[in-house]
Amino acid sequence: MVMEASSDPNKRLCRLPVPSLSSSSSGQHLDPILADVDQKHVDQIISSFLSLSVSPSFSSSEAIGSSFERALEKMFIYSVDESVNLDRGLELSSLLHESTKRWYRRQATTHNSIAWPLPSELTVKVFSMVDTKSLVQASACCTMFKKCALDQVCYSNVDLTTANVKSQVVRNMILKAGKELRSLKVGCRDESTDNPMLIGSCLAPLSYQKHGVLGNLLGSLHLYIRGWLDRKYCLRGPCASINASPFQKNCPNLTSLSLIGFHITDLEAYMLLMGLRKVKYMDLSKTSGFEGRFLRDVSHDFKDAVIETLILRDSILLTQQDACDSFDTL
Repeated sequence: MVMEASSDPNKRLCRLPVPSLSSSSSGQHLDPILADVDQKHVDQIISSFLSLSVSPSFSSSEAIGSSFERALEKMFIYSVDESVNLDRGLELSSLLHESTKRWYRRQATTHNSIAWPLPSELTVKVFSMVDTKSLVQASACCTMFKKCALDQVCYSNVDLTTANVKSQVVRNMILKAGKELRSLKVGCRDESTDNPMLIGSCLAPLSYQKHGVLGNLLGSLHLYIRGWLDRKYCLRGPCASINASPFQKNCPNLTSLSLIGFHITDLEAYMLLMGLRKVKYMDLSKTSGFEGRFLRDVSHDFKDAVIETLILRDSILLTQQDACDSFDTL
C-alpha cells in the first residue's frame, strides 16, 4: 500500500507493509498494537471505498467501474505477475459480496425478530404448509427463519417436481424430514425436460438403518420420468423375495404410489401390489415393461387387496385381452 509522506514533491513515497493472509496463517504473529493500528487503517480504507456509492462525484456505477478499470490497468503495467493482481481483485470482490450478504441476513434477522408476529412454534407450523421451494427461500432470508426451518415437521411433504434438482438435494431433503416424512415427489413431470442429474442413490436414505427407518410413516411416493432412477432402490429383481425388498420393507404404510415412465415387468408389478398391502392408489402410467398379466395374478392371489385406483395410462405393452381377463375376475 502506498501513502504520501508529505506535500514535498521531492520526497519519496513511503510504503506501509500490510500483512497477507498467508503470512498470518503460517504462524507469523504480529505485535498486537501494530496489528490493531493496521486493522484500523484497513477499516478506514474500506469505509472510504464504500462511501463512494453515496458521494456526489461518484453517483453512477459507470464512474466507479471506470475507476476500477483505471486502477487495475495501472497495477498491471507495473506488476511482474498480472495473474496475481487479477486473482486478488476477484478474491476481494468475493469477500465484499459475502460480507454484504452476511450483514444483510443479520439485519433481516433483527427486523424479523421484531416485526414477525408469530412464535417459533406457529412459524414451524406455517412452514410445514408451504411448498418446498418457498420453504427453502424463506430459510435463506434470515437466521431466525433458518432455525425454524430446521424442524423436521417443515419437510413432512417434500415436492421436488417444480425444479431440476440434483440427487444430493433429494437426499438432504429426506434426511431433513427424518421420521416426519409423509409425502415425497421427485422427478420432472414434463417429458421434454431432461433430468440427467438424478441417480438411484437419491432414495437411499429411506433405507438408512442408522437414521431409523425414515420411510416408516411415508404415505405417498410419486416418482416421475424414466431413465434416471436405479431400480434397485425401489424394485428388487425377480429372484428376490417380497419381504427382502427394501422399498417395501421400509415403507410399510405407503398408501399412494406413482411410478411414471419406468420399465416395470409383470412380475415386478405383481410383487409391488402383493408387497404393499396398504396401497389404495397406484399409477403406473407410461410403463414399458408389462403386458398386464400381473392383473390377473393379483386378482387371483390377493383377495383382500385394498387398492381402489390403478392407473395404467399409455402403457406401451399392455394388451386389451389381459386387461379384460383381469376385469372378469374381479
